[in-house]
Amino acid sequence: MPKPTKYPEGFDDYLRSQVELDSLTGNLHWTCQTVRNARKMDRPVGGVHNKNYLSFRMMYKGVSYNILNHRAVFFLTHGYWPYGVDHKDGNGFNNTPDNLRECDQKDNNGNCAPKHGRQYKGITYVKIGVHGKHKELKVKLVLSQVTTLVKRKLR
Repeated sequence: MPKPTKYPEGFDDYLRSQVELDSLTGNLHWTCQTVRNARKMDRPVGGVHNKNYLSFRMMYKGVSYNILNHRAVFFLTHGYWPYGVDHKDGNGFNNTPDNLRECDQKDNNGNCAPKHGRQYKGITYVKIGVHGKHKELKVKLVLSQVTTLVKRKLR
């Protein structure tokens, strides 16, 4: 599994000092106020990011960081930054610690909806060429079929 995103030295402690987690709801709240009241104490952290998640921006040592709320919740709960975080129920706005689990990109992609106009998830589209003519076929292999194919190859 690839290494998780690294933040600069001291960033983790700074985040803990700026944000508080409500472990029952998974909501984050600011714990301190910024200069010129741009951010007020006890206000919810984050806004909608990419239609599916909540995220927030935080300045640290003159650099602005965009942080996804579910990653911050995972960090504040477990004490480390994972490579990826998966929402067990598929709801990107449900950031309760019980609903989040560490995963890699492959596992996380298995939970996403079908893309690119495809009807079903888990179907592989294969182009096969015979005598210069190409035909796109939809192929879905169940685990037992894959196991059978592998056993045949090993013989």
